[in-house]
Amino acid sequence: MKKALAKIDEVINAPKAGRALLKQMKRTVEGWSTPEKSGFRFGPSSLHYASEYDLVVDYWVPKPRMSLGLDLEMYGAVGQATHDFIQTLLYNMGYLVCEGLDGDGIIEPGFNCGALFSRGRVDGFLALPGIPKEHGLCPLLEIKTVGRYVYDGMRSADDISDRYKMQAEIYQKMFGVTSTWFMFVCRDSMRRKIIVYDMVGSYWQAARDKMIRVIEHAKNHTVPQIEGGLTNGEMQFLITSSLDTRPKDDFYDLTKWSIPTDLQIVGSTVLHSYPLS
Repeated sequence: MKKALAKIDEVINAPKAGRALLKQMKRTVEGWSTPEKSGFRFGPSSLHYASEYDLVVDYWVPKPRMSLGLDLEMYGAVGQATHDFIQTLLYNMGYLVCEGLDGDGIIEPGFNCGALFSRGRVDGFLALPGIPKEHGLCPLLEIKTVGRYVYDGMRSADDISDRYKMQAEIYQKMFGVTSTWFMFVCRDSMRRKIIVYDMVGSYWQAARDKMIRVIEHAKNHTVPQIEGGLTNGEMQFLITSSLDTRPKDDFYDLTKWSIPTDLQIVGSTVLHSYPLS
């Protein structure tokens, strides 16, 4: 142990070695990637900013997740650790309703909506005294770690970003509740604030329409036309190549797909049906 500590001290105290170490950390993280995902699904947390063009192309040719760089990966790691800490604390206090706790932490309630190729997990449900339930469920909890500028600007539900509102409304629709409690944590000071967001419906409608347009493009082997993007002919060639090289079970059979009239939601916490509108 003393030898290991001595080596660390040498790195810390030697300018050249220290700079080399930091550069190596950066290069190592920049080389990270995860395998191509199997089975296309819309992610509620990214649907707002994801372009329809990229979503259609990603259906046929999924890309591995590449590193965001050392700084952003560290931000993400700090945010995830904060997220896990708060979930575990609330669970131990008896306020977080979830699927339980295992060696990896909280088991988050999930849903799967096959009709719209959407699935996801929520941070949990808040069981607080005096807060009414909807369909037997408590309000949703969403934990967000943000920088000081964003945190200071959060004063009401109106200040919540469109991305987060769309994410909340997708979850609200899927679980059959209308209220989400956002807990914002400032990563610089660890200060916390709660803002309640009640569903207005427009973000869910925008999300629903976007998912339907993407699925219809994939079904028809077309792609939204954008400057510098693929033509429909080039898309056809790309699809043919994908079908030849990827396992058939990677693809959903879209030939019989039609716009659903209702949503059959299956999840660890829920099993129900709601009108699509």
